[in-house]
Amino acid sequence: MPGKSVNMKKALKIDTIIFTALMLYVIAGCEPELSKHYSLKRQDEYQHIAIICVPKSDAGPDYTNQILKEVENNTKNHLGFLKKVDCFSGIPVDMVSTLPKVDLGNFTGYDAVLCLAYSYEFDEAYLDFYMLDTKTTKCIWYHQFASADVDPGAKLVEYGKWVPVAVKIAFYGL
Repeated sequence: MPGKSVNMKKALKIDTIIFTALMLYVIAGCEPELSKHYSLKRQDEYQHIAIICVPKSDAGPDYTNQILKEVENNTKNHLGFLKKVDCFSGIPVDMVSTLPKVDLGNFTGYDAVLCLAYSYEFDEAYLDFYMLDTKTTKCIWYHQFASADVDPGAKLVEYGKWVPVAVKIAFYGL
């Protein structure tokens, strides 16, 4: 068994390096760019965003508020160009189907709802982003953070810090 432990540590170290490099890649603006047309269109159409966080069916609610707190703490710095960004906890979401089902009627005054859905298993953490248009109810954007970590709960909370950055770069193209 000692060989397996060493291999797991190496895999986690490599995964951490890859995740860090990816974040630097995204922050540096090296991600494939959203066309200027779509970037401007999204900035115009989606000025009022609600953000919710829910566990997927195989995860407990333990990290919901912690993830949202990190998102909220970093929203002003990265999404301050939007007219309105609010985080909500305790919103019921049906996660049984492929896409989350949110009662979008609860979000009048918002152009879109970003539903963050997390899960974890063994040493892996996943945070899925579903941007739902409140008028059409369609999912207009999907993104995912995923990596291995010896403490998936801590990784999920860390992901919360990066959510506003990912939305700004990958969704708004800024």
